[in-house]
Amino acid sequence: MPTPPCCEDYPRVKGFSCSDRIEGGRSLSASSVLERKNSEVLVTIITVAFNAAATLDCAIRSVLSQDHQTLEYIIIDGGSTDGTVDVLRAYGDRLDYFCSEPDCGISDAFNKGIALARGEVIGLLNADDWYMPGAISSAIGALQENPAFDFVFGDLTMEGPGGRCRVEQKGDPAYLRQLSKGMPSVPHPTVFVRRNVFTSFGLFRTDLKTAMDYEWLVRISRQGVRGLYLPMVLAGMRLGGASDIGFVGGYLEVYRVSTAYGYPRLLAMVHFAARVVKGVVRRIFERWHLHWLVAGFRRLVRSRFHYR
Repeated sequence: MPTPPCCEDYPRVKGFSCSDRIEGGRSLSASSVLERKNSEVLVTIITVAFNAAATLDCAIRSVLSQDHQTLEYIIIDGGSTDGTVDVLRAYGDRLDYFCSEPDCGISDAFNKGIALARGEVIGLLNADDWYMPGAISSAIGALQENPAFDFVFGDLTMEGPGGRCRVEQKGDPAYLRQLSKGMPSVPHPTVFVRRNVFTSFGLFRTDLKTAMDYEWLVRISRQGVRGLYLPMVLAGMRLGGASDIGFVGGYLEVYRVSTAYGYPRLLAMVHFAARVVKGVVRRIFERWHLHWLVAGFRRLVRSRFHYR
């Protein structure tokens, strides 16, 4: 299995001249200082984007409106051409750093942001996701009260077009039991992780396009890193997006990762086939705009099975 990159593989490139990079934010100012309020834990939120002008504003506002004020907010854009950069510039005086330049995919973008992060805790929020009010303070409070745990996660609400067909994905407090065969219910937008997990065990593998969070979770779990489930909705996401594109390839990545970490190939192939069938059925519903059936199907699958 390829060695995952580490923070040192991503130099701190802020402020350097690059013809393909657009950048901004408060941290580029020589007088910029991150203020800690009432000894709060410094939290870095990283949002990655690509042609996300329609949804990025919602994601940004959900971060900036949090009651946990000691925040560093970094946005990494992959060179958008749809107006995303205009949104970033509009919020430039409230963002700590943003850049827009071509990259090698979502893992590369996340890794860039993590390498730049100064926070003790890191949250990763995609451009079409959003945090619930009080999500960050709830996560930080749980980490402070439970020092034996290295990350926390919670429940996720998923919405169809126009906010319709909402379905809730419950996090799985017993996620370790399902981890060997596929991604358990540890919703990525709800995860807040101590920064030393990344510095100790590496970043996301850039050769994976959709299963990078699964491989990372398996890797750190094998090193004894443990997550704490919070029984509350911490974030929301829209149905669709990058994780729903090329779903067969995504499930194949899960198969590759699970078998690389020792899961029997025959069982892994059975789970791969089941995921493909699930994906085909879901896309039939989506094509016919039966989003209420998509939501019900997701709810049924999540309640009956614990694989991605």
